Amino acid sequence: MTTVKEPASISGPAVTLYSMAPDDPPRPCVMLGLAEGKLHVRSSQWIEPSSRIRAQFEHHSFTGEVQYCTRKDTWFRICIDLLAEHDQRREPRMAVHQKGAVTTLSNTHPLSVPGMLLDLAIAGMRIELPHEVEPGTMMYIETATALIAGEVRHCRKGSEGNFEAGVAVTDVLPAIQLGAAAPGMARSICRKLGRAISGKRR
Repeated sequence: MTTVKEPASISGPAVTLYSMAPDDPPRPCVMLGLAEGKLHVRSSQWIEPSSRIRAQFEHHSFTGEVQYCTRKDTWFRICIDLLAEHDQRREPRMAVHQKGAVTTLSNTHPLSVPGMLLDLAIAGMRIELPHEVEPGTMMYIETATALIAGEVRHCRKGSEGNFEAGVAVTDVLPAIQLGAAAPGMARSICRKLGRAISGKRR
């Protein structure tokens, strides 16, 4: 477990997180916001994404699933999906294992790298790629049959030195809709959009 010292000058509503795992101590946190079924908190400790959590705020108690945990300078920002028990996270996923080109709209890594779509559901997918991606990053994967876009929820070290990203799907465009020139055209569009967002000209 990683722990960092939290600045004493920052304050907010107190929230205590209780893990569903046995023998895991309570974690005092500070609420950053609550909107659209998602609770955002600041913590001095890392919490593993996909962990089941109960959040206690004054006399109110909520249960949910850690969507992502991002390290800041001296603390961690944690997003908890309070609707996790009732939403599409419980839907079955289909194993795919289809190779493709992964385009990440980030200025910290190459825009387009080889990757693999590991599994896919109606609202989520899991992608294997060669580098770590920050939660909240927009990502595209172009396979032989579709162009799928989404937002990274969590990313962790996988097998053989690769990383596995859990992605909330926002758009799916089948190859039949892209037309015969789909591969090159889609990649060109994604790269141009990525360069525009990252501030690169070429």
